[in-house]
Amino acid sequence: MHNCTSFNQPLTLPNGLMSFGVCFLSNCTSFNQPITFPTTMTSFGNQFLYKCTSFNQPLTLPNGILTLNQFLEYCTSFNQPLSLPNTLISIGTNFLYNCTSFNQPLSLPNTLISIGNQFLYNCKSFNQALSLSSNLESIGDYFFSVPDVNLYNMHNITFPQSLKSIGSYLFASNSLFRINITLPSSITYIGSNMFYSCYLQSTITETDSTWGGSIIFNCSANVYTSQVLDSDLSFKQHYSSAP
Repeated sequence: MHNCTSFNQPLTLPNGLMSFGVCFLSNCTSFNQPITFPTTMTSFGNQFLYKCTSFNQPLTLPNGILTLNQFLEYCTSFNQPLSLPNTLISIGTNFLYNCTSFNQPLSLPNTLISIGNQFLYNCKSFNQALSLSSNLESIGDYFFSVPDVNLYNMHNITFPQSLKSIGSYLFASNSLFRINITLPSSITYIGSNMFYSCYLQSTITETDSTWGGSIIFNCSANVYTSQVLDSDLSFKQHYSSAP
């Protein structure tokens, strides 16, 4: 159904279906109808709803799905509840990439171990609670990079104690970033430019980890932290003790 730009009918997938290939509904720009998935599904191809710019329906994905990749990329109208399967292990790149209207609470199942690059990239309306998996081990680059958006009232973020690795540019280019962040002692690596080009008014609590270069490069900062790492001079220069 790729490039069926006029298609706009309710879609019920047949019982017994386990998977389908890439770009199933990609570029179906008029599509805005409910989708019913069979309980037999175990996988989605990439770019399932890619550039379905009119799509704005609640989504409940069946249990049994293990991985998702580029699932709602460029669904610019999407702002409905999204229920993920409690069997999900990994989310690949661009899961909600450029979903500029999305502003729903999002809970990631505790089966989830890894999140790929650009998970919420340019989701500039998102200002809701984000509940991370208690077993999450890795987060890719540009996790929540939103150019020139004020995240003044976004909920605080607590990363789970299972987390080991965070990629580069985690919160890059948020013009006003005023949330509290807790980084667990389990983290062994954080990539470069975590708060690249942010205006920070945040409390960040962290412990010893292996930090990439220029953690908060090009930031105007009013940031307080419970600990300062002597091993990372660029990190230390931008931080001060709490008043």
